[in-house]
Amino acid sequence: EISQNFNVQDYPFDKEKLKIEVEFTKGDAYNQELTLDNLREIIKPNSLPNDWKVKAQEVSRSNKEQLKSSSFSSLSGAIHNGISATISVDRGTVWMFIKLFSALIISFLIAAISIFIPNHKYEPKFSLILGGLFGVIGNKYITDDLLPEVSELHLSDKLHLTTILYLLVITIITVVRACKPDDYESPIKKDFLLFAYCVLSYCLICLYFVFG
Repeated sequence: EISQNFNVQDYPFDKEKLKIEVEFTKGDAYNQELTLDNLREIIKPNSLPNDWKVKAQEVSRSNKEQLKSSSFSSLSGAIHNGISATISVDRGTVWMFIKLFSALIISFLIAAISIFIPNHKYEPKFSLILGGLFGVIGNKYITDDLLPEVSELHLSDKLHLTTILYLLVITIITVVRACKPDDYESPIKKDFLLFAYCVLSYCLICLYFVFG
């Protein structure tokens, strides 16, 4: 087994480059000849978890000199055969992203739909926003269980913070409209434009975090 610390800031679109070096200490390069097969693969696809995919493998021979101390306190070198491999793997699965964050997106849309409710019916408007907030918090707990604790922000953290900020903006708009419902009463066309602006800007920011 080989262990390596992974950078999971972009989970589930994280990519890793593994570097593996194997040295054959029995015998030396002068008495042994190392031949690589035509496949030049060190990791089989079925040896990785289901969400990881091998994108590229580079395997080459390498000779390393190991210094040994002789009886005369001088250094003599022995060259051993070895294999050096660079393996690029990534998840790159859109389905895992949908599985993890579909509830987050639906929660935002539920809160955004409250824009269409008339201003004087502020109770159902706040109920939708509150329901969306609970959905975001629940999704945050689920995704946090899959990720290790680090000081940097994960992709998951950025998406959840963005969603909460948008819910805050929608809440402020709702409060302002509820204070003077007659003054801020608008036709369905303006409500649709406000809804479209919120959804479009939200999607653009999320796409920037995912692919930026």
